[in-house]
Amino acid sequence: MKRARVNRLRGWEVLCPTLRAVRRLTMLKFALDAFLNGSEDAAVTKMAKRPSQWVGLPSAPALGSATREFMLRRSITLREFIVVMLLPCLDVALEFPTLFASTVGEDGAPCSCCIAVDQPVVSLTRRQVWCLLANMFFCAFRPRIEPDDDDSALDDADAPDWVDARLLPTTDYAEMLAAPEKANEIEVAKLLLLFDFFVEAQRWTSRQEMEEVEMIAYRSRAAPALARSLLPRVWCAVPHASPSTSSPAALPPLLPVVLHPLGESIDDQSTMIRIDFANRCIGGGALSNGAVQEEITFAQCPALNTLRWYQTQLGHAESVVVTHYYQYGQVQPGTYGRTLHYGNAVIPPRACGGALLVVDALDFRFDTVDEYSQAAVYRELVKLIGGLSSPAVASLLAVAGGNWGCGVFGGDLELKLLLQWAACGVAGKELHYFPFDKAGCDRFIPHVTQRLRRGCAPPLTTENLISFLYTLEDVSDADEESARGDDRATAGDAFGFAWSSFLKHFCLLDRPLKGAT
Repeated sequence: MKRARVNRLRGWEVLCPTLRAVRRLTMLKFALDAFLNGSEDAAVTKMAKRPSQWVGLPSAPALGSATREFMLRRSITLREFIVVMLLPCLDVALEFPTLFASTVGEDGAPCSCCIAVDQPVVSLTRRQVWCLLANMFFCAFRPRIEPDDDDSALDDADAPDWVDARLLPTTDYAEMLAAPEKANEIEVAKLLLLFDFFVEAQRWTSRQEMEEVEMIAYRSRAAPALARSLLPRVWCAVPHASPSTSSPAALPPLLPVVLHPLGESIDDQSTMIRIDFANRCIGGGALSNGAVQEEITFAQCPALNTLRWYQTQLGHAESVVVTHYYQYGQVQPGTYGRTLHYGNAVIPPRACGGALLVVDALDFRFDTVDEYSQAAVYRELVKLIGGLSSPAVASLLAVAGGNWGCGVFGGDLELKLLLQWAACGVAGKELHYFPFDKAGCDRFIPHVTQRLRRGCAPPLTTENLISFLYTLEDVSDADEESARGDDRATAGDAFGFAWSSFLKHFCLLDRPLKGAT
């Protein structure tokens, strides 16, 4: 398989619909118009009545199921579905050259794109988002990996203006559309949520409505000076450098964590920075059968899927901040993962205030680094701080965090809570923690808050918390077991390694340990 390389500055090689797809969509539009006008041609009827023909796939069982359920819920016929759904989406999909291309070739194919791969700031209008999602639905974009045995074009593969297209997530809905019968409940639910967006989009009739901002995305990373100031002491060339001494300025005070009840959702916090428990490929399994926090958010707010169109995989110090996006549908309350079911359309769409911070944790299914190592701790801190310190969220002082990277990624909830707390301290923000279904926080967080009111030694500051996190690497297995046993006996709660070590380090136990001063 050859790398489908794209020029970082032009990007039209994969950011524009293919000429073949444009021709296919044009033929589909003619066929649907003929079908509505009473044509009895067999080819026209086949193209109009077979969902797989709409999207250019050999078969599309999930699309067929979603279409039937949508028509049943709305009490409409196939002809009405074509009129209210397919034809408007075809029209806007074919508007791509007008909405995005700065130049068009003689054959009508776009020769450039006004959006660049990994562009730092992108603002998309409603019409542009609709156009992108329609092309993704109709599988009109070029695949990010192309079969080719000719390696002659790879001579300049390391040139700075080129990027490996495999770093771009998939953009089409093909995997979702083709999910097999009796095993596609999740895909059908997500397609129904996409249909909710398409239905609402047709109500944007005025030019002013179509040109309103639908989403703004900022690709962020921590400032170099700040990133250097957070380096572990042993990494620094200057012997006395450490998080507490090398910072360019004094860090803000560490605010107490605000604990929210079990079951309360991060997504409902419309005035906060909401942490999206992301995948390195933005959206993760959003266009397949993924059905956890990030994928559900992207399904309910379809504009977020357009991030996959031009954003490559997140680097170890990178995150994305998204503002001004909307929710068009919602899943059935209480359904999650394999039990996910469609709920209903959100009418009118809900403006998602605050901001979404797309930030991926280390995936310990594949990453072999020790989670408590200084390298892993530094990576997670810098990634979080890069997003939380973005100018786009400067006015937002509260952060909705939770079990970041603690599900299928296999991260330690205790460590991740402390990392989010430290990052919020550096950014001068207040962490609101949403444990969702993880018990235990209700014992740890109130205990720490209560003891903090009385003070502790060493002082629990942002600098000292970061320095403590870097010491976890040095704790041996024997020390870990000892710390767990001592803390269970003195604090009265069977906390894990990270929290037990934290309580011991800052002398926050109910009674001092033997020999502690």
